[in-house]
Amino acid sequence: MLVEAFKSCETKLLKVVSAFAHESINAAAFEIRELNVQEEVVTSCLISCDGPWQHRSHTSLNGCAAALCIDTAEVVDVEIISKNY
Repeated sequence: MLVEAFKSCETKLLKVVSAFAHESINAAAFEIRELNVQEEVVTSCLISCDGPWQHRSHTSLNGCAAALCIDTAEVVDVEIISKNY
């Protein structure tokens, strides 16, 4: 019973966090486009990527990867990595 209640809260929280993350990433992309005011179809910016795992070895089941714009120091993409799914 307790696990089901936790899963329900976890699902609700995931929806809210995902919506906020998408809004934040879209705002960062808009800011990057505004910095590059040329008439180019493709906007370029320097990106720094990092991807930590939950454990230090290759046996970890969970991790993530994030891409950050160096010009604005904002997150432009995040990907959750899990061997469970």
